[in-house]
Amino acid sequence: MPGHADAHLTLPPSASARSLSSSPASSRPSTPVSGGFHEPFGAENGAESGDPGPSPPPYTSEVAAAEDSGVTIVVTSGSPGIDHGPRNARQNPSHFKPSPSTDDVAGLAKLVFPTHEHVGHATIGSSIFNLASSAIGAGALTFPYAFAKLGVVPALIVMAVSCAMCIYTIDVLIRLVDILKAPTYEKLGETLFGAKGRHAVGVTVLTMTVGIAAVYCVLVGQFLSPVLEVLSESTSYPSGPWGTRLAIFCLWLALMLPWCLLKNIDSLKYISAGAVLAILVTVMALIVHGALHVSPSEAGERSRAAAPGSIEIIQAVTNMKVGFTGQIVSFAVYNEMGGATVPRMLKATSIAMATCAVIYFIVGISGVIAVGLDAPENVLEAFADPLGQWYTIIAYMAMLVVIIVSFPIMVFPARDAVLAMIGYETSYASPDHVRLGVSVAIAFCALVIGLFVPGLNLLFGVIGGISGNLISNVLPAVFALKSGEWTVEKVGKVQRVAIFVPLLYGIIVGPLGLAVSIYLTFRPDDDGSASPQPSVNNASAVQAANTTANALTGLASMARLTAP
Repeated sequence: MPGHADAHLTLPPSASARSLSSSPASSRPSTPVSGGFHEPFGAENGAESGDPGPSPPPYTSEVAAAEDSGVTIVVTSGSPGIDHGPRNARQNPSHFKPSPSTDDVAGLAKLVFPTHEHVGHATIGSSIFNLASSAIGAGALTFPYAFAKLGVVPALIVMAVSCAMCIYTIDVLIRLVDILKAPTYEKLGETLFGAKGRHAVGVTVLTMTVGIAAVYCVLVGQFLSPVLEVLSESTSYPSGPWGTRLAIFCLWLALMLPWCLLKNIDSLKYISAGAVLAILVTVMALIVHGALHVSPSEAGERSRAAAPGSIEIIQAVTNMKVGFTGQIVSFAVYNEMGGATVPRMLKATSIAMATCAVIYFIVGISGVIAVGLDAPENVLEAFADPLGQWYTIIAYMAMLVVIIVSFPIMVFPARDAVLAMIGYETSYASPDHVRLGVSVAIAFCALVIGLFVPGLNLLFGVIGGISGNLISNVLPAVFALKSGEWTVEKVGKVQRVAIFVPLLYGIIVGPLGLAVSIYLTFRPDDDGSASPQPSVNNASAVQAANTTANALTGLASMARLTAP
């Protein structure tokens, strides 16, 4: 076994005084010798004392494999243990903890042959909230815009397809995790494409998450701006960009950074639940606004109408698709789920995405009724005076909570990607000081980009769109096809065909989304000037559209990556 050639497995003194080295399979004994392993296994099999009983399967399979791999198993008078020699410490140290029962050959062999194990005991409820929170984000505010451009019925169809595609691609990834024993997205890339695959996936995840996190910092300033304007007028608080930067930094330091330093994503379950509740608070604000300012007859007309057809329909479709993500955090959620199985994870994913769909529908229809068919991408921008009504104040505060909570959810996969590229198998295997250092560095980089480099922030939004489409649509399909597990014989005709749906979306809808997004982002204002601004969507208007560069990358590499 690579990396284990120098390992020695020390057996208890009760075992026979013999050495099992890399001998031919034909020379290995078919049963343990007297005084060796037969006593505990004989007892388990109901054998009488002194009767060695049948040779246990773990001995003939796993220890035999140890011999074939060059691992020497010896008997000494010392206490049982294991010497790993100069083994790379970046592998998961929990995989090498001594077994409670050293007389059990299976337990001893497990020390030599570590495999990925689930590390958490998260409930299915916390898994649902973490998945839902990773998807819902500030992008919920774009659904009134999508409903206005598409109409309610077409929007429901697009939303249902997007929800189903998200559930399916997450299920594909988790099934590959279970089959290939690769606990992370980066490890899947390495298993299927080698070290280059690990680094390619790591860079893709990192650019997406840092880009989104940087835009979240910008959005914090946008939601705080009404309050800061009033504060600067009534006090000596600095006005202008530096006042906004100071407020963002204080919130980042006090409320965003601390959550990024936690080890497990399950630790975010309570704030994830808070994010979902905050979205519901925003929904209530829209309903209150509609009830106070829109007559029943007008509300009925708005709910049945749609804006005149335009190129913005494509933008609306891609915005809705971005609202259903979760692939990026699904690995950590699965690894930390108690009693994790593929069907259990599928159940959690289905409930989480269905919850998002219900919330999106309520946000979309209530937003259209409240502000009409001219709903902007950020529905809260339709309120001329954010501080003029109590319910708009609550809505702004609620969305600020959503953004603050969404920031660490982006930092977690970015951290895991960096650790994977460094060489750690999982974040759970890394030393605390390394994990914390990487987390702080990523969070700080996102803050700096959001505060001081607005042009770079827009660029990161574009890169985030490229990476987001790869992660959500292209890579799950490419990995499934490359693995050889998605054949008609293994998964049936329906799933064999279904796996091409996200792939085709990634390489066909991407170019259309890019063209529309760039046009809408840089479209001149009424005065003839172009003023691109970050969108409230999960990265930016450009990111929401899934860019051409991503689509062309997926198209150009599809044949090569899926080749045997």
